[in-house]
Amino acid sequence: MLNSEFQSELSFRINGWQQKEYSGSSLELKSDIKGIEIRSLADFCSKLSELNGVHENPFFYRGHNNSNYIPIPGIMRNGMKNEHLLFNEFSKRFSSKINVLPSTLDKLILMQHYRLNTRLLDITENPLVALFFACYQEQKFPIEKQDSKYGCVMIFYEQNPDELKYPNSLTAKVIANTALVEQDFDYKKLQQRFYEDYSAEWLRDFIYFEDIVRRSIIIRTSCENPRIINQSGAFILVNANELIKIENSNEKPSDVSSADFMKWMMTEGRKSNFTDIQENCKNKFHSEFKDFKRWKFLFRKVEPYSLENKYKEFRDDPFDLKRLFYTDKNGKRIVFFIPPDCKKKILEELNTMNINECTMYPEMEHIALYLNEKFENQ
Repeated sequence: MLNSEFQSELSFRINGWQQKEYSGSSLELKSDIKGIEIRSLADFCSKLSELNGVHENPFFYRGHNNSNYIPIPGIMRNGMKNEHLLFNEFSKRFSSKINVLPSTLDKLILMQHYRLNTRLLDITENPLVALFFACYQEQKFPIEKQDSKYGCVMIFYEQNPDELKYPNSLTAKVIANTALVEQDFDYKKLQQRFYEDYSAEWLRDFIYFEDIVRRSIIIRTSCENPRIINQSGAFILVNANELIKIENSNEKPSDVSSADFMKWMMTEGRKSNFTDIQENCKNKFHSEFKDFKRWKFLFRKVEPYSLENKYKEFRDDPFDLKRLFYTDKNGKRIVFFIPPDCKKKILEELNTMNINECTMYPEMEHIALYLNEKFENQ
């Protein structure tokens, strides 16, 4: 998936900007990107204050040390076939910590904390935290003599107040439980996982199609994890699945093609569910699926950003993330870029405000590494 194109080319197609691999190269931006260069902490704060308008919902931020990095959850970088296996194996090994948690989403958040690959994308409500990660390079990565990559800070915003979700939302529970089914899954299996998480039998038939096929939501969590607290953390929970087959119990295919039904699910049928089809005779597919329980609807988790995918939405924006990017009044997406030679200075400035590796990673092993480096340099 991510190896089919050069990283910089993929970045230009998906992010809207790229920096070529050779040292000293400048950024190339698409016309719908407004790039703002940041050379100091004061510069960043000043530029942030210039963002006009009163917004009902808060801004969220994400910082990348390498601006070419594609904002994509870890589990989706190498395909989705092992997602449910990772979840089950981690749960088995740490059952005393996992099984006491109230929901699948809470379990995913804990797994994300311990760096298991999940479908969560870390974001923050504190722009200075995002700026730190745009300048900071973890020791687990090879440190170049001179960092040659721009860093970037992206801004996310949910325009609809009702769409800013919390862990107990039905949409969050549907998307989270998609992590527990196999790469190819029957809709009924997703129903069952959702029911086991929510314990409401009547809700099993009320899963909206948009929650199945293509949806990303911002999750504000009340988790008491120290790292999430220190980082003012939140998450984007992502989902994308393609309908690949419709057949009855005898494996006879439906007269309605999966491609036609999928196209409808992604457009006018987004806010519908199978109960709507069953009960509304005016529905486009009522005559075929009025007894939908005798049909098997088979889905496949989408391989993100695949050039081979027949749905353009899945090639360039599989998770519907672009609707969450903050844009100015001219429709340009605002992105802050940090030149390589400014990162060290900005980290030093952030350190005076107690934003450093020690506070961002308050666990014992991270504090030990921070103190080692601090006193080695004195």
